Amino acid sequence: MPSHGKPSQGKSGGMPSRIAKWWYTLKYRKAAVRSRSKMVLRSRRSRSGIMLMESKMVECLETAKRRTLGDRKRSRAHHQKRSHVHH
Repeated sequence: MPSHGKPSQGKSGGMPSRIAKWWYTLKYRKAAVRSRSKMVLRSRRSRSGIMLMESKMVECLETAKRRTLGDRKRSRAHHQKRSHVHH
């Protein structure tokens, strides 16, 4: 089996269906983690999944921080202050 060490050649039909299926699910899961990470975390509480989720959350928080450095952050703080005064 010369094409054993080449997973990229799986679409040509050289692999058994089970391995191809596993490869597809692996690829699909990687893409799905981005879109619906919360559902994945809720359904399976695997340690690796949680670790991945945490890293993704940190990434999201970092980007959000960078985004809110402008006037949006100021307006948000102002809004919070007003709500505190009202209640």
